[in-house]
Amino acid sequence: MAKSTSKRQKPTVMDRISNLSDSLLCHILWFLTTKEAVVTSILSSRWKTLWTLVPKFDFDSHEFERISSSDEEQSPNQHDNQDYGNNRYRFTFTHILTRAWAIRNLNNANPIKHFRLYWDSNDFDPIHAETWVRAALTPDLEVLDVLIGISQRFNLPSTLFNYAKSLVVLKLKKGIVVNPPSSSFGFPSLKTLLLQSVRYTNGDTFSELLSCCPVLQNLYLETYIPNYDNNFKITVPTLKTLHLSLYSNLQRDCRLEINAPALKYLHFRSLHLDPHFTELKLVCGMFSHACFIGLLILQYLSLRRNTLNLTFAMRKIIPS
Repeated sequence: MAKSTSKRQKPTVMDRISNLSDSLLCHILWFLTTKEAVVTSILSSRWKTLWTLVPKFDFDSHEFERISSSDEEQSPNQHDNQDYGNNRYRFTFTHILTRAWAIRNLNNANPIKHFRLYWDSNDFDPIHAETWVRAALTPDLEVLDVLIGISQRFNLPSTLFNYAKSLVVLKLKKGIVVNPPSSSFGFPSLKTLLLQSVRYTNGDTFSELLSCCPVLQNLYLETYIPNYDNNFKITVPTLKTLHLSLYSNLQRDCRLEINAPALKYLHFRSLHLDPHFTELKLVCGMFSHACFIGLLILQYLSLRRNTLNLTFAMRKIIPS
């Protein structure tokens, strides 16, 4: 039998993903962090600036710290390659974000709808952080998620309270100082608010912030009750879901008042400087579910005109 002299043709590999529309590719890149999306720019000229069209800016300082640590561990001789290492790691988190912003602006990128900045490192720069938050405050912004290291101090720009009319989700965490101006227009579209261990300029700041949210439905609050204040009040007529975590080392009674006629789900957690906890659950007509977790003795509970009043004492509970 004669051998065939014809060469076998290799099957043609089609790049189906690159043939998709820009809008569909941007939708796929939406589920990545900005760092991961930028990496796709090396695939081909088709992908070079595609990431700038994604209306999302998502950076976490820990991601870059892990990369540097991993590469340093792989270095065969850090002492001999000291000069190389200095050149390799000269870019700080500030440099990287500044460059990313510049590239987006050069390519006439789409306005940002989702902005996430997690900056918990020693090179934190409040001036750059404020610049980026201000730049993200466009009429299209819907989600703002900012975390600053607990040891730092970052004052939110006052423009946030006047120009974030389209904001639907606001998440503020740790080293952020909240101080809404007296002339604030507030957040007319905000439905979800998360405040995790942030700082307030005075005792009225929290109430003033809530008053800026006329359609708020979901509140996630983790806060510390100072020694000079044993009353904590939440008044939101439109609130449907409340996750509340209170921290305190008070040795006296504390009063919590929740005035939320539309509330359907309540999760309350009280933490004291003690490893023992007790759990209480409550279900009534006002709620679809309510849960109380914490080191507390529930002394008084009343429900009048859709206002839930709790009076509890922060005292040690000895398990039997």
